[in-house]
Amino acid sequence: MYELVDTFYLLLYTFGKGGLSVIVNHVKEIMDQQGKSIRGVARETGLAINTVSGLYHDTSKRVDMETLDRFCKHLKVSTGELLEYIEDKETPPE
Repeated sequence: MYELVDTFYLLLYTFGKGGLSVIVNHVKEIMDQQGKSIRGVARETGLAINTVSGLYHDTSKRVDMETLDRFCKHLKVSTGELLEYIEDKETPPE
């Protein structure tokens, strides 16, 4: 169905309307590229270490808008660079 080009991407699968869509979390990749640690990002953004760790390890079930705002400002990226939505291409249009 989908080719995973990078084994470091952690995927959150969402099922709906008979198809499979994917949200790809790029937080770990971006933080690693910038040499940022979980503890450092938590300290510098004021976010709880569990919040940063959850996004880094892609274990978070939901993300608060303020959290996204702080991540984007700190890492100097857009929300679309942090999280990418890939729509199921195999589901026929309704």
